[in-house]
Amino acid sequence: MIDKNQPLPRLQPIHFIGIILALVIIVAYLYLPFANQPELGASTIAQITESKKSNELGIFTSGIQIIPLAAFGILLLGVWNVIVPQASRAISLLMSVTGLLVLVYFINFMGDYVAEEATYISNMSIGFWVILIFGVLTIAQILIPRG
Repeated sequence: MIDKNQPLPRLQPIHFIGIILALVIIVAYLYLPFANQPELGASTIAQITESKKSNELGIFTSGIQIIPLAAFGILLLGVWNVIVPQASRAISLLMSVTGLLVLVYFINFMGDYVAEEATYISNMSIGFWVILIFGVLTIAQILIPRG
């Protein structure tokens, strides 16, 4: 039971981490180049998934749609963390689990990459790496101490 006489915890920068992580993943997914293709040049995810012809490198795209859905879930959890900072520990666990959904694409990508003996990893652009790094950071944020 919650004591109504107890003051509410102050918002700290850690309470906004979910919102920040989610917004970076969403922006990277929508706007940053995902791969540098030989003829088409820097291509976003929307361009790569548009048609078979627009995916010159044959990049694995199955399941890539889970990334924005997971990022939206992380965003909602981040907003919940700001509204109810007392639940910060539980919310950070849920954010880490949702961050695993972002990495599901990369796990499948690497499995396909190895199976095909592909060599295009050097052509992956900033969007690919930002989404991967921020997906890992979303999982790792559970290790940050909360008050």
